[in-house]
Amino acid sequence: MNVDIALIISFIALLCAVLSPIVTGYFRLQEKKMEIAAAQAEAARRFYKEHRAQVIENFLRTAGKAAKDRTNLGDFGLNMAEIYLYIKPELWPLADRINQAISDLDYDEASQQLIELSKKLSGTHIREQEYKNTMQTMQDSD
Repeated sequence: MNVDIALIISFIALLCAVLSPIVTGYFRLQEKKMEIAAAQAEAARRFYKEHRAQVIENFLRTAGKAAKDRTNLGDFGLNMAEIYLYIKPELWPLADRINQAISDLDYDEASQQLIELSKKLSGTHIREQEYKNTMQTMQDSD
């Protein structure tokens, strides 16, 4: 009977020694997959924020140029269509008024509306990470 118990214990120890690396490897693989998924999600989030900032900045720049003269309407038209994807729906009428003012050659109105839109967008910190870094630098220098 002692031999049977010793044999059973030995077999269980052997089984644990064999299964342990397999189980550990499986969970490491799952952990690595989660790390990769998190990194991909972070990269996608970073890309969205960067692209959003570029679209908004391009719109403001080209609308400003178009509000001064009508020679830059091609670039403005491209940015006008894309801006709606990245601003809040409550700002859409303001973007519409800018577009209409430029179409009507009412440059003063376009400039006023553009300034209003810029002010409203400034609270959204389009360049969030750069904003945080600047604020941290300012706090550190105090």
